[in-house]
Amino acid sequence: MKRRAAFAFACVALAGAGNAGAQQLTRIDVAASRAALSNGSEDWRETSVALSAALTPAWTGIVRFEHSERFGVSDTYVEVRGERGRGRRIAYAAVGAAPDAHFRPRWAIKAGLAQPLDESWALLGDVDVSGFAFEDVVSVRLGVERRFNLANASAQVFAIAAASEAASAAGYGWRLEAQATPRLRLRAGFADAPETSDGSIMPVTAWSLAGMFDLSDAVSVRMDLTAEERGRFRRDELAFGAAWRF
Repeated sequence: MKRRAAFAFACVALAGAGNAGAQQLTRIDVAASRAALSNGSEDWRETSVALSAALTPAWTGIVRFEHSERFGVSDTYVEVRGERGRGRRIAYAAVGAAPDAHFRPRWAIKAGLAQPLDESWALLGDVDVSGFAFEDVVSVRLGVERRFNLANASAQVFAIAAASEAASAAGYGWRLEAQATPRLRLRAGFADAPETSDGSIMPVTAWSLAGMFDLSDAVSVRMDLTAEERGRFRRDELAFGAAWRF
């Protein structure tokens, strides 16, 4: 009952944010992905839509819908996020829900911060507390970012830990990003860390590559490639996305 109430609250918040910020919509993001599994199971699929609106000069509201299909079942997750700040200094809090979900969190509470130390260095932190069908999971990510003048590049290194009543694990990851051309930005990443998207704490080794291309000042597209070793099987994902800025 509490989970249904949380989902209803998220929907009410979405409606309120939409009415209050209808004249201040700043961004729309859409994405779709498909992942092939090495164990012969049916491909995983995911689609998402996110709406961003400037609620005040300092605050941005973001509502995100995600529909996921895995192993013959599907879940729809809705998240409402409040974000304060611009540029490199950002703090956020979010709540989400997927009532009666099979593998996505039935409820989730998240918070995070990016805090610059100077023009080159910044501290990064995220915490996620999620309730799944069979147990609750807490995950934390802490890291540092270094920015470079050359190619407007950045490098991140972070530690990741996850825990539930049944298990715990920790790992690390890194990400590199650079401006290849005035319109094309490239990103590469690696992680050897616990993954908790379905409620289980699974050690995963993942490589990722992404390209973001600005078609204009208002429209950009992206493509992501991800290869994961998930213990019992390998997952190879191809994702496409687009963003409209207002």
